[in-house]
Amino acid sequence: MSTNKKGAVNVDQILSNANSEQLLIMERWSKLVGKVLSNIEIALPEGKQYLMLKRILNDIIYNSRNNLLVYFNMEVSNTEAKNRIMNEIDIMTSSIGIKLDMSFPQRQQQQAVKISVNESINEIIEDLLLYFVEE
Repeated sequence: MSTNKKGAVNVDQILSNANSEQLLIMERWSKLVGKVLSNIEIALPEGKQYLMLKRILNDIIYNSRNNLLVYFNMEVSNTEAKNRIMNEIDIMTSSIGIKLDMSFPQRQQQQAVKISVNESINEIIEDLLLYFVEE
């Protein structure tokens, strides 16, 4: 497995031996981070709150990606892959939602940001799942 002493995923080691699924996940997650953070940047002015939320969301999104990178270190069926991706996305989306609820106390702004973030996530995930055609 590609983890360091602290249990964190060693992305450099994964990249040196990455399979096509891992490379695809890395590419899609890069787009995902960019889209989600763009939504947050629009909603929050630059400042401490923005930087803190950005760091928290980065951690959530990259932890999710790293979980998938480790999982796709082995050969899995397309059905298993889709199920694992959807499960990881559900966990990630829930965690992001909680952080957005705390960051945007005004209900309308909170809902607007959550909708735009979820749309961004869904767009990237739909694209990713197209790779795993049913067997």
